[in-house]
This record gives sequence, structure tokens and C-alpha cells, in this order.
Amino acid sequence: MSYQTFRDSYLTEAEARLSAIDTSTASTNELLAAGALYKMAAAVSESQIKNALLRMLETTTGAGLDAWLSDIGNRQEFEQMLADAPTMATVAASSQAMAAVAASSTACAAIRQSSTAISAINASSAALDAMYAAATKFTYAGGSWSANPVTLVTGNFLLVRVRQMSRLASWANDYASSQYIRIGGAGWTATSGYSTGNLVNKTALPFVYDNAVRPVNDTSIQYYLYNGYEIAYLPA
Repeated sequence: MSYQTFRDSYLTEAEARLSAIDTSTASTNELLAAGALYKMAAAVSESQIKNALLRMLETTTGAGLDAWLSDIGNRQEFEQMLADAPTMATVAASSQAMAAVAASSTACAAIRQSSTAISAINASSAALDAMYAAATKFTYAGGSWSANPVTLVTGNFLLVRVRQMSRLASWANDYASSQYIRIGGAGWTATSGYSTGNLVNKTALPFVYDNAVRPVNDTSIQYYLYNGYEIAYLPA
């Protein structure tokens, strides 16, 4: 018997047995047994719902997901998935599912507000690559100082990746150059271990300075640069 056949048969049988119980006349042992049966059936049913959602994400597009999320019930189901760490880890590991999620501005807006979802994405290279593939990629060509500061975008976004693309100054490797990239006026410690508040020059290029999804909540991404950098972000 296949897993799906067993699951469907189990849920059908559990529903029939639970429907036959009269809680007003059942003994204590019967109620305890019914409670255990209900708990097991609920767990199997929840797993079925989560698996169905994963399959939907793996076969839809960003536009299709936006349309699906326009229904309030679907939106609530999606947000419950984002808040469930094991389920979100499974979704984040699926390149197909994350491609649809990254291409949906509605989904990205929900992710921006979920620390659990962001943690799952940052723990998965497949998820990070899917987010980067869908992101808007701004490139500062370099070779001269930008204004101080330049506001790249303002509003709600997911910052996806920062890369140094060129070394157009004569600074040595690891030289603290006074360049910066900031969210809401503040730098942060990047995944490379360096601060974005005072960018360290690298000579082996391209160099992934930061490779973590970070929420930008109703504020600005700003920069002050001389070298060439790429800043990847998603509307959210």
C-alpha cells in the first residue's frame, strides 16, 4: 500500500469512528481512545495540507502565487507555513518552490515580516540563490566617489546580496576604505565577517561581501562607494 493510499484510508476510517462516538455517554477509556485517534488524524491531515502547499509552490509562478495569495484564507495558510520552522525549512530547500516565492511580491512582503522564514532562507543555499536570481541587481560602476550618501531605494524591501565587483582604487586587500552600504543609516556585520558601515577593500574579485536576506522595513538602503559594487534586493 502506498503512503498516499494509507493516509487517505486512515483519515476516512478515523472520521467514521470519531463520528460514531457519543461523547455524552462514552466511558472515560473510550474518550481517551477517541482523543488519541483525533490527535493522530489531525497530525496526518496537517501533513497532507503542508505537502499540498509545497506541491503548489513547486508548480506555480510568481504571478500565480500572487493571485493565490489574494484570497485571505490562502494568505493565512501561507503565513502559518512561514511561521512553522520545519515546514519552512522544507520549502526553503526546494529551488522550484523558492523560485515562485521570490518572484511574488506578496510572498516577499510576508517573508519580510517573518523572522522564522528569513532564518530558514538564510540557512539554505538553494533559497538564497533563488532569491538572488529574482532580485533587482543595482551596480555602481565605480572609478569615482559617489555622492555621500546616495539613496538607492526607500520603502519595504528584502536586501538579498552585496558583492564587490571591481577594485578601481589602489587600496590594499582588507583596507578599511570609508565606503559604506547602510540600511536606515546603520551598517551591519556581513556574512563575510566585515562591517558594511566601513567596507573593507578586497582584491580577489568578485567578492561576496554579504549573502543573507535582510528585511528593510519602511526605510532606505544608502551607499557611499568608490569601487564597483552590486546590491541585489527584492520589493517586499
